This record gives sequence, C-alpha cells and structure tokens, in this order.
Amino acid sequence: MIYLVRHGETYANINKLFVSKSDDHLTQDGIKQAKMLARYFINKSIDSIISSPTRRTVETSMIVQEMLKCELSVDDNLIERDYSILDGMTRKDLLMWREGRKLSNIDYSQDWEEVPEVETDEAICKRVMPLLDHYLR
Repeated sequence: MIYLVRHGETYANINKLFVSKSDDHLTQDGIKQAKMLARYFINKSIDSIISSPTRRTVETSMIVQEMLKCELSVDDNLIERDYSILDGMTRKDLLMWREGRKLSNIDYSQDWEEVPEVETDEAICKRVMPLLDHYLR
C-alpha cells in the first residue's frame, strides 16, 4: 500500500505563499504535525518513506522515519509543482500581477493555473506516475 502525505506546516504556509523552488523549515506546529503523522503510522507496516527533496518534506520525513525506524530515500520527481514566477508570491501579489497583465477573465478559484509559466497538472503526472508505477508493481 502507498500512502501520500503532505509535509508539516511551514512559515510560507502561514504567510500563504506559493512555494516551489524556495524552501522553508517546519514551524513548531509543523514538527508537532509530523510527530502526529508518525504516531498515526506506528501500527501500520511501513517499509520505507520516499520524500521530495524539499527541506520541509525531508524534515517531516525524518521525524516520521526516526519514530518508525524505516528506510528513507529522496526522489527528485516528487518535487513540488513549479510555480515559476509565482514562487514566493501571495495570492494578493498574483492578483496585482494579473491586473498589470490584464488577465482579469481568469477563474480565481484556481488562479495560478492560467499563468503560463506554472507547471501543469499534465507535466506533474508525467513526472510522478513512473515513480508510482515502479512502487505499485
């Protein structure tokens, strides 16, 4: 069985920033969340953890790995969506950027999807699916 989990809270999460290439440490709450995650998995059969290379994800994974005493590896294919020019921006920054580019007809529920430089869902699937296929065999 494969479990997909998200990293613990970071300062960028608190500040509601788009984050891909820039990286951040876990907050104290993020560390607590990682410990809670480990406790959730403590009675499950976990052989290994495969982590994104981001600091926030490795920190989360290391906390879980230490409590579960399992293997930990890092795979670059699990990296966060590349938000490109939006990296480090807030949604308010995005709206201001968008007004400057006259992109007011965009659906604001998924406001980043219309920025051409942002990695698409299709590109993410092409990057991640071979890894999942490998572990599902």
